[in-house]
Amino acid sequence: DMLGGENGQEAQEEGAEKQAWAFLEQLDEMEEVILLSKFHEKKGNYDQLVELDSRFHEILFEGCQSKLLERELKNLHQYVQRVRKTSLESGQRAEKSTQEHENIMLAIRDKDPDRADELATRHVMNTISNIRNCQIETIMEDETKWKK
Repeated sequence: DMLGGENGQEAQEEGAEKQAWAFLEQLDEMEEVILLSKFHEKKGNYDQLVELDSRFHEILFEGCQSKLLERELKNLHQYVQRVRKTSLESGQRAEKSTQEHENIMLAIRDKDPDRADELATRHVMNTISNIRNCQIETIMEDETKWKK
C-alpha cells in the first residue's frame, strides 16, 4: 500500500464515502429536475422544460466520472440543444421524455447499470426519431407555403 497501511485504507474509505454522498446529491437533484419538469410540462412552459432537460443531462454527464466522456457528451448535447425545444413542443414528447428521465433515474437509484444503459439508449433513439419527425413536418409545412 503506497499510502501506508491504515492511513491509506482510511483515505480510500473516506474517498468512497464522499463519492457516495455526491451520488446521493446527484440523485436528489435529478428527482427535483423531474418533478419540476412534470410541473412545467403541464403548464406548457417549454423554455423551462428545455432548461430542465439540459440540467438532467448535465447531472448524468457529471456523474459518469470521466472528464473525457463528460466533455464529449456535453459537446454532443450542445448540438442536440438546437433542436430540443422544437422536439419537446411536438406532440407528447415532453411527457414521454420526462418519463424516460424518471425511469433512467430510478434504474440508477436501484443500482441497475444495465437497465439504466438500456433506458438511456432507448431515450436517445426516441429523441432522434422525434427530431427526424419534426424536421419532416417542417419541410412539409415549408413546401405547402411555397405552393400557395
